[in-house]
Amino acid sequence: MKLSELLGRLQEALVPIYGVQEARATARELVVAEWGVSRSRLLIEPDSEVEADEERVKEMCQELAEARPWQYVVGREEFCGEEFEVNEAVLIPRPETEELVAWAVESLFGLGVGRAVDIGTGSGAIAVSLARRLRGWSIEAVDVSAEALAVAGCNAERAGADVAFRKVDILREELPVGAYNLIVSNPPYIPESEQSVMRANVLDHEPHLALFVPDDEPLLFYERIARRGLDWLCGGGLLMFEIHEAYGAECCDMLAEVGYEEIELRYDINQKPRMIRCRKPNR
Repeated sequence: MKLSELLGRLQEALVPIYGVQEARATARELVVAEWGVSRSRLLIEPDSEVEADEERVKEMCQELAEARPWQYVVGREEFCGEEFEVNEAVLIPRPETEELVAWAVESLFGLGVGRAVDIGTGSGAIAVSLARRLRGWSIEAVDVSAEALAVAGCNAERAGADVAFRKVDILREELPVGAYNLIVSNPPYIPESEQSVMRANVLDHEPHLALFVPDDEPLLFYERIARRGLDWLCGGGLLMFEIHEAYGAECCDMLAEVGYEEIELRYDINQKPRMIRCRKPNR
């Protein structure tokens, strides 16, 4: 099958959901991921042949037409230079979260070794990426979903990352007191009312457990982690969050009220306020 034909068929399945421009870009990403075609070849050799099984192509087009995210269709997504297995048990890692990882590593530069925990690990993307970069650190990751932890464990094994995974309901269970130099989390933060404006590829396929919070408690997970984090962190330890862009100021105010210091709100690559770093007082 010619590369141009393969791209055209995939794009045709995607256009009704994403529109022409995004469908074209998505089809290219899918071909790179599934068939290992380089991005340069996509541009300069569109009429070259690619070994694509006809039944597999038909199956993929059907799944894409049903708004299944292409990352679930191919079963993986790249994050911080590593390939991560993904399925409907976990959120698809986003580029914005790579920035949170980079900020965490930057924040710990020169500290020596320590202990970190990723709360709500999902695919394990944050925890595995930290373990690959923070040599000598003890990295832990917790999640309420056993299915997500199974995916995360496979990702850690594939990457050769030493991460200790545990099933924990962070709203009801505790972590060790004074144990961590870093707590990092990208918890559920989308108010349930926003479901009405969300695309089907997210709403119908990504796990609601990892996405939504009640409309009247948009900071549910942040408040719980922040308040208990004062016990879980050692003196001077860092707490870092990925946040909903609409609640940056509220999160900062809450953290100040709870007792954190050096609170910093950072904007992501799309110029949206999406990350917070703060520190437990060292006293």
